[in-house]
Amino acid sequence: METPEWMQSLPEEMQSNESLTKFSDIESLAGSYVNAEKMIGKDTITIPTTEDEWSSAYNRLGRPEEASGYELKTPEGLPEGVNLDETMINEFKSKAHEAGLNQSQIEALNSWYWEHTSKSYEALNDGATTAQEQSVTDLKKDWGERYDVNLTMATRAVEQFGGDDFVNYLEETGLGNNPQMVRFMHNVAKANLEEGNIEGQGNDNSRSMDPSQIREQINDVMSQAAYTNNQDPNHGVLVNKVQKLFERMHSA
Repeated sequence: METPEWMQSLPEEMQSNESLTKFSDIESLAGSYVNAEKMIGKDTITIPTTEDEWSSAYNRLGRPEEASGYELKTPEGLPEGVNLDETMINEFKSKAHEAGLNQSQIEALNSWYWEHTSKSYEALNDGATTAQEQSVTDLKKDWGERYDVNLTMATRAVEQFGGDDFVNYLEETGLGNNPQMVRFMHNVAKANLEEGNIEGQGNDNSRSMDPSQIREQINDVMSQAAYTNNQDPNHGVLVNKVQKLFERMHSA
């Protein structure tokens, strides 16, 4: 490479210096020197190339030494049914530490997560409530004045042929509010039960119970979500059941 003209007055050993030959004239060299002077004492960013270098960079940017060093505030106003999972929170902190997040970054993600979770849960509950209300509307439209009787029949069929486990399953999964399931159990009742027994005028195992046992059964029924929710298709059935149990208890 030909030595620039401005370097020919320099000592021979400097004329071959590659860091100088890249400048075409003395003005370019002077400008580079001035810029270098301005950078002295200022923080510079060097892109890490190794795992240790990245770890050091994360620590300098505010990452705590250990994942347990993150402080996450317990969110307020979470919808009922949304619970904090300590195991998940600890895993979240661990992953954040691996990713090199500092305190402000993990706080931002934590706030976003709980806000998103709350909105999703509320939307799910609203959808379930709407579906439940629609179920009641559809059944009342189809059954008319027979709605309460038919619903009682369906509920008795579930209790007699499904047992407590099946009743709990329908409650937990929401299938007990599914109009197709209610119609199916109503058909089962019509095919297998006598109407007197279906409507509570026949066999009743509470007749053989003492008052304390009847009270226990009343508490069990009143603890069910459908008992306190007047939009639930099973609400009327459970209210009637409690009334009859109270009558049995006072006459025992």
